[in-house]
Amino acid sequence: MRVISAKDMDAVLEWRGLIETLRQAYRSQTVYPPPSRFDIDRSPTGRGCLQINPAWTNFTAQGHTDRGYIGLGVDLDLLQQDAASVASGVYMLFSGRTGAPIALLDGSYMNLWRQAGIHALAASYLAREDISRLLIIGTHPLLAYLLSAYAEIRDIRSVLIYGADDALCRRLASQPALSRMTIGTANDLSETVSGADMITVLQGPVPDISLESVGPGLHIDVIVPELAIPQALKEDARIFISDNVSSDDTGTLEIAATLHELAQGDKAGRRFYSQLTLFQSSKASGLADLATGGHIFLRT
Repeated sequence: MRVISAKDMDAVLEWRGLIETLRQAYRSQTVYPPPSRFDIDRSPTGRGCLQINPAWTNFTAQGHTDRGYIGLGVDLDLLQQDAASVASGVYMLFSGRTGAPIALLDGSYMNLWRQAGIHALAASYLAREDISRLLIIGTHPLLAYLLSAYAEIRDIRSVLIYGADDALCRRLASQPALSRMTIGTANDLSETVSGADMITVLQGPVPDISLESVGPGLHIDVIVPELAIPQALKEDARIFISDNVSSDDTGTLEIAATLHELAQGDKAGRRFYSQLTLFQSSKASGLADLATGGHIFLRT
């Protein structure tokens, strides 16, 4: 069994290939049940949550087991009292033919690439082709990965980050993949929202905005599945999600299409230039995990 570290992944991963692998995955018949979540009581120090995301090649539709994988993602999030949460995870890949374990991947690091890849793939269908001004709300370790993934599908030149400091902006701007971007801080959120072509919400809440308060054709990318969508956006935006496996993620939202339907060409993404669109990923990551894990395994 091969053990694949973060360093191993960095040596083989690039955005164009990963995004296209994810696109093909959302066109496939991969089987991925809803994730299983288990609450962990760790009194008196805090609590935690264990989530398991399985997925496997649709061997019946394929007609044989000569190729394909079975995958299992295990993610652990420990919420400490008076401290930030501690997240970790592993991804296990099994041979679809023999069932033997063939790879164990650093799941937490793989998740950064998988998450950014999904949102870049969605933006390729939903963000205007001429966007150049991006507003990021909040900071997170995912930020640098998101920016470099977006750069693969759109020519973004100006990035403002609400909640960041100058030191973070300088570190991001020094990365070769982001060299075409001017990266700075945003201090007045209301003014910055009105001038953005795309808004990425890394940390909540999602801004309570309407068509009248933003420029034409804004795309909003909501990274956290649990974040509530304001009523004005529910009414004005065309809303898309990664999938409908985990129905709790969508609530009462009127969903225009899933990423499956966009990738398969069954439904349209952005219909016209000035349309307001919003994408939010779900908690179910089994399909994208399997695609990402297999993509990495074949290249290491």
